[in-house]
Amino acid sequence: MFNYLDLSVQAAPQAAETFAGKISQMKAGNWSIEVIAKARADSFYNPVTGRLEASGFGNNYSALLADQRSRAGVWDYKRRT
Repeated sequence: MFNYLDLSVQAAPQAAETFAGKISQMKAGNWSIEVIAKARADSFYNPVTGRLEASGFGNNYSALLADQRSRAGVWDYKRRT
């Protein structure tokens, strides 16, 4: 729930909606930070066009994934890493 809300606050409502659809994928990955971070980052792909829409990261998946990994771990680490 925290990660869903954080995506919404990150001004990415479409990504948050897509992320919610990845719950079974995250559960299968035992809710690890890496699995959650990948689900978050993958949620920035436009489901219609298949294109990455992360202009704040220059549409660079590696930069986006690093940021989403940091955000995904906040609940566990109580800070961004």
